[in-house]
Amino acid sequence: MRVLKKEIFCVFILLILFFSCKEKSNSENNQTIFEKSKIEGHTFYKVTETDSGKIIYKPCGAEVEKYFFYKDSVLHNWGQEIDVIKNLNIINEKYILYKGYNTNTNIKEDITIKEVDDKNVYWKINDILFIDEIHIKQIPLINEPISNCDNSLIDDDFANELIQDSSYKTKCIEETATLLVLDASSCYLDFYTEEGLARVQLEIMYKENSIYELIYKGLTGITRGNQSLDWENISTSEIISTFTLEDNNTILFNWQGFYNNKTKKREMIKNPFTTKTQNEPILLKICE
Repeated sequence: MRVLKKEIFCVFILLILFFSCKEKSNSENNQTIFEKSKIEGHTFYKVTETDSGKIIYKPCGAEVEKYFFYKDSVLHNWGQEIDVIKNLNIINEKYILYKGYNTNTNIKEDITIKEVDDKNVYWKINDILFIDEIHIKQIPLINEPISNCDNSLIDDDFANELIQDSSYKTKCIEETATLLVLDASSCYLDFYTEEGLARVQLEIMYKENSIYELIYKGLTGITRGNQSLDWENISTSEIISTFTLEDNNTILFNWQGFYNNKTKKREMIKNPFTTKTQNEPILLKICE
């Protein structure tokens, strides 16, 4: 009888150990999935630390450095150049390690990303501080002073007349395409696709005779609307649009479309403000 009780006790202990290990394993697996979900589909902006605190610093003629983490690739926007890392092997330990192939430099590349705080606000990517776009409004965006910028990129009259943080539309209503001017050298273009809202970052280049060119520089984030184009192959040097400044409140906007380096063709040739294919320019007005 004592032997039977001893055997039952041993079996009971083994069952406890078995389920404890299984629960621990499930917990670790769930943690892996949870960690990746905090990264995939997110955009991270480089943070500059100053004596007065953390800021997002935007230099003249360039974007803020940022990373986009897709399910099967990573897009690294350096500000003026973009690297795409594919063929990912993802290792989840105390941090997430992405091992892949850089299609721009044609070499293997490792990217490590670690949480800095338990609120998922700040992250270290390759030991450099970044902030999740979800929390980007917690710190100020500081543009490099225009006085430091290359004069070839900026027209004085344009810088004075175009209002910073101003929105240009065909009609001042919600859910319509918008050209959001950030400063004299950069802007956002918000437009709608069948999947939803998309936002891209554009560089403003002064040409001559009050003509300005817009050049695609990268996605600002990953949304459903961003899934409709082959963004990895969209040119960051070809002109996608031109406009002229009519007065302080209106611009004459001419759309050409995004240029795909792989297919050598224009994509989304329909004007995002009218959703029509048209060669003639359209009038956009400032909206408060």
